[in-house]
Amino acid sequence: CIVVTSEEGQFFHKSTADDASTVCGVYILTDPDRRVEVHFDYLDVPCENRGLVSFVDGWELNQQFFPSPEDHPKPLNQRYREFCGQHKVKEVLESSQNAGLIQYRVPGRGKGFSFTVRFPRNPTPCNILLEGKADVYTLRNYRKRVNCSLTTLYPASVKVLSLNVGLQDVEVETGTVHK
Repeated sequence: CIVVTSEEGQFFHKSTADDASTVCGVYILTDPDRRVEVHFDYLDVPCENRGLVSFVDGWELNQQFFPSPEDHPKPLNQRYREFCGQHKVKEVLESSQNAGLIQYRVPGRGKGFSFTVRFPRNPTPCNILLEGKADVYTLRNYRKRVNCSLTTLYPASVKVLSLNVGLQDVEVETGTVHK
């Protein structure tokens, strides 16, 4: 019950069993210069029997996170939003990078939820997840004291074309300092 999508649009899940133990996920991935935006249109997931729907800023699989806790601007406990019950979630949830995840456990036949996915532009991409496209990407930290990361889904060959680390408005060139 794991789905990976790179599509915008509306998605639905309706439980066909009374299984309260299976956790499923919709892994959402878009272009490196975009974010994942999710709006829950409808939620009918009973809180009893451990029913839950959550939005994750990034991806989690087997307790491994992308971006890693060290590379993400938010602490891990602020990267999750959890919901249950029968209501409309009013807030729009947005990832900090080009990957987001909806995890769910829906005990109760006929119960479920729907959500809409959009991919707004990200003017300052820092952590990106790639899906095997051959292309050139630029990562920068936009003068913030943060780590940026590039993670690939499949084994990949990465070639660094240019690297500039730790310089702040000062360039060093053969013993000469320019300001």
